[in-house]
Amino acid sequence: MLTAVLLTPANFPSVLGDDYPEACTALGLAPLATGYGLVLGQDGDGARWTVVIDDVSLVAVVVAAWGCGMAYDLSPDAWTVVAALPGWPLAVTVTAPGAAIPPHDPEPTPEGEDWKPLAPPQSDTWGPAQRRLGTDGPGWSMVAGPTTRTDEIAFVLLDEEPGDVLPVAPGPELPALLEALDKMAVRPA
Repeated sequence: MLTAVLLTPANFPSVLGDDYPEACTALGLAPLATGYGLVLGQDGDGARWTVVIDDVSLVAVVVAAWGCGMAYDLSPDAWTVVAALPGWPLAVTVTAPGAAIPPHDPEPTPEGEDWKPLAPPQSDTWGPAQRRLGTDGPGWSMVAGPTTRTDEIAFVLLDEEPGDVLPVAPGPELPALLEALDKMAVRPA
């Protein structure tokens, strides 16, 4: 196990979807009211796996402990495992200690006809996943944070214009525009 992430209505990796149900759908999961914990790890051969568990409290405690620099063992009980999905849906740049080979996608099983390992969104194209990495609104992203200084600039990225960056020049209207966009931003409830 390398890392863990919450997938709940209030806290989910926004790169997976604009809202919790969409993030669940990206992983082939039904949206549970209590959510899930995602455990990203490698097997003995170095293959990437995402283990989905329904013990959200365990994952929340582990993430909080790790965030404080404390060691905490994440060993979910077998009965909490909802699914074992091949690959990682998020970019992870670490390797399991002692792994002889770098992380890689697992080999398909003979019965796995619809085999498609999870993968983080591509960084070389623009789309909703990349938009979600910034402050999001319906069909737009803001790349500069709210400001009260009129000599700064903001950039707006629109889903309808992939690859285009629309600069918003400094001036007295900029703080009001940034504040209005910030109020429209999509945030977990």
